[in-house]
Amino acid sequence: KHASTIMAGATAVHRRPRAFAFVLAASAATLAGYAARSFVHAPQSGAQALPARASTSTLRVQQPRMSAGFGAAMAATAFAGLAVTAARKPRTAMRALQEVGSVKLNLIGGKATPAPPVGPALGAFGVNIAMFVKEYNALTSDKAGEVCPVILHVMSDKSFTLELKTPPTAFLVHKAVGKDRGSGRAGTDIIGKIDIDKLREIATIKLPDLNCEDV
Repeated sequence: KHASTIMAGATAVHRRPRAFAFVLAASAATLAGYAARSFVHAPQSGAQALPARASTSTLRVQQPRMSAGFGAAMAATAFAGLAVTAARKPRTAMRALQEVGSVKLNLIGGKATPAPPVGPALGAFGVNIAMFVKEYNALTSDKAGEVCPVILHVMSDKSFTLELKTPPTAFLVHKAVGKDRGSGRAGTDIIGKIDIDKLREIATIKLPDLNCEDV
């Protein structure tokens, strides 16, 4: 009866390993106690012979008690082993993440949307587009209106990391002369001029992406 009650409790907490281990240990203790009581009340070898009239009926009662005692002892051992196994901290298999691809996008800082080119480029890798847009806009919120290239590194579990790059040189030059785009006729139509200090400023901005240490 006690073992049935304990097993019912174990079924209710099987999703909690530590609680399950406690219930298994309690089951083992209960069964061990029952086994001990069965052996104590069982006849021992060398005991005084029972009267002829009582021997048959007494053996009929005590024989099942000894069998039940052995069964309870074996069950107690099994429950104890299960309790030890359940109490151990579960091990989680970890797989090394690998980069499965990358995408470079030239977007306006703080104004990325799921529309092309973002949607099609990220959809090919199964990346969460809404999450990318949120993270990119947060990282470039202080550069609103500027072109902020980003390299999206896609991992094997569909997660990603963002690598921001410096603005394109053409964008910085156009900004320096106050124009949105070039003339379209290089070497013929001049849209503006910049001095050496402005050129040095642009080079300093681009320095992190260059293969040199200073300007």
